Amino acid sequence: MIAVIFSPQIIKNIKKIMVSLMDSGSVYVFSSYSDKEFIKDLKYELKHAKNLRICTSRGSFLMDSSYRECLNKKDIPIWILLPNTRDNKWIKIRTSEVAASGDGYTEKAFIGAIESNIEFLHACKGSIKIKLYDCIHVGRIVLTDRVAYFCPYLDNTYGEDVPVYKYAVNSIKYNWIMRLFQEMWSVASFVS
Repeated sequence: MIAVIFSPQIIKNIKKIMVSLMDSGSVYVFSSYSDKEFIKDLKYELKHAKNLRICTSRGSFLMDSSYRECLNKKDIPIWILLPNTRDNKWIKIRTSEVAASGDGYTEKAFIGAIESNIEFLHACKGSIKIKLYDCIHVGRIVLTDRVAYFCPYLDNTYGEDVPVYKYAVNSIKYNWIMRLFQEMWSVASFVS
């Protein structure tokens, strides 16, 4: 009985429930972007999405199979915000944060990844609009008409290594994330 109560899976689920309860408005908190439960949940939400908005730093995850299918659908509008590589003061800041982890991450590699991902997105068949933002990299945002996923960027961590917060449509945090995205979109520039 004690072994069952203190099993790693039960402890993990209790922690998730406690974090979800303490973080008002969240439907669920996933441990990271590579969490198998998150990937399953994301695939389900992307499959049922009627529109999609994404804001990120590099955007390399867009090449994952979860997104590729969605990016090639012609029947859903997709808006993607990536960092402006011309005036890269914010890229320098984010690169220095992540480089502190000791992985040898460089500004040149960061910019190269963004440009490669823009090229990849142009090759997709979906109804995709891409704009470049020039502001602090707050985190990875994935918004559909049903949910918002938010991964806050922290010092010394990649976006894949932080929790993923899921918020339901019309919750305060969903509406705040949507407002943030819309404000960033309104001042961002289209890819030339």
